[in-house]
Amino acid sequence: MKKTIWTKQRCQQEALKYKTRTEFYKNSTSAYTTAKCNDWLNPICTHMKITRTPKGYWTKQRCHQEALKYNTKSDFRKNEEGAYITSLRKDWLNDISSHMNLIRRINYFVYSFEFSDNSVYIGLTQRPDTRKNQHSSDTNSKVYVHTQQTGLQPEFKILAESPNNHIGQVIEKSISDDYVSNNWKKLN
Repeated sequence: MKKTIWTKQRCQQEALKYKTRTEFYKNSTSAYTTAKCNDWLNPICTHMKITRTPKGYWTKQRCHQEALKYNTKSDFRKNEEGAYITSLRKDWLNDISSHMNLIRRINYFVYSFEFSDNSVYIGLTQRPDTRKNQHSSDTNSKVYVHTQQTGLQPEFKILAESPNNHIGQVIEKSISDDYVSNNWKKLN
């Protein structure tokens, strides 16, 4: 295999194939390294897109101008991570994102299917309507099986709401224990 001798001209020709320094480095490490060692990198990469902003670029004003382009913090973070992270680190995020919409966090719900024969199914979900439909149609669901075996139609109830899964599980266990202590037969 013939070894390429990287002159400044060859490095420049090679650099013209790439849009960013990262792409140049990944695809032609030897040319990139030679150019860097010989201080040719800046002159031969002037056509490339800058993928990193210089240190100190993201001032509060620039971050605010960038944040105004987005309606949510998650869009801001996805589309301009540098400004978002700088705003977060420098504690500007709340100031510059006051115009943004709040996305409501999806809560967890403890629910039950109560049957008139004192049988109950208790669960935890983020989407009660979807879960209700699944239990009513899924032939593997204990609610569906009990309905088919007894002919009884259950009453669906939302019993509690929780901000997260862990707390929801604690609430679900407590509610389940209450049903059992009141002589309900748990289906799950």
